[in-house]
Amino acid sequence: LERLIPDGIRTAALFLVPAIYFAFATWRWGTTIGKRLFGLRVVRLDGRRLTLVESIERFGAYFGVFGTLGLGLLDLWRDPNGRLGHDHAVDTVVVRALPSRPTLAAPLD
Repeated sequence: LERLIPDGIRTAALFLVPAIYFAFATWRWGTTIGKRLFGLRVVRLDGRRLTLVESIERFGAYFGVFGTLGLGLLDLWRDPNGRLGHDHAVDTVVVRALPSRPTLAAPLD
């Protein structure tokens, strides 16, 4: 199977599949499966929804961690809100999502 798929397509898939997943999930739901498991979501500082382009830009900014050889992770301690480079790039912050509370259809007597 490896011989049937050209190297360029396999290499592109290593970047495109995660890019599509992270960008689409963040744009559509404000969270990914991992963030949802930990009760987290991505929100913009001004309160409006992320656009698809901003979500793609946020994913691309993840590579700043590699570009700084991991030194960009020090922002977790330096920034009072724990925002990293990908959050600064599109003015987002990761917050704890409030747990949903069951509502009653009618008051109990």
